[in-house]
Amino acid sequence: MSGEYVSGDAQAEVIAKVNLLKLLGPKLGRPHADTLNGSKHANMKELRLDAADGIELAKIGGQRRAGVLGKVKSKPIGNYTYPKTDGASAQSLRVAVFLLSVRRERRRWPERDERRRAWFPVHKAAKEVSEPELRTLIRGVGQPRASSR
Repeated sequence: MSGEYVSGDAQAEVIAKVNLLKLLGPKLGRPHADTLNGSKHANMKELRLDAADGIELAKIGGQRRAGVLGKVKSKPIGNYTYPKTDGASAQSLRVAVFLLSVRRERRRWPERDERRRAWFPVHKAAKEVSEPELRTLIRGVGQPRASSR
């Protein structure tokens, strides 16, 4: 099962941030946490991880958001720009996209009440997202890559 779970360093960072959140509550702000918009709970916070690399973040996201465990590819397939709104302000975030080879699905996971897990063929998955750059990345999954000689 090596490589499927979050590393000890990333776990330690998450635990440290959770302890800060317990101590400061809704007053905890950047760079440790950010307000999560669209939540059914008022002033919900999302932890921001500084030291964890993209692979670790992909593992954490897969486990928390969809209840999936697996092996994350070591290099991102690309990036896309995500428009994040925070009340009256908006900012563009650049997000690296990693492929996750799912090895196991959990029946219960932290965000199961807020999210629905569904599997789609690649062409349909691409149609389901609104960000054009992400749609292009999804369409490229499974396509033969040009060899670099």
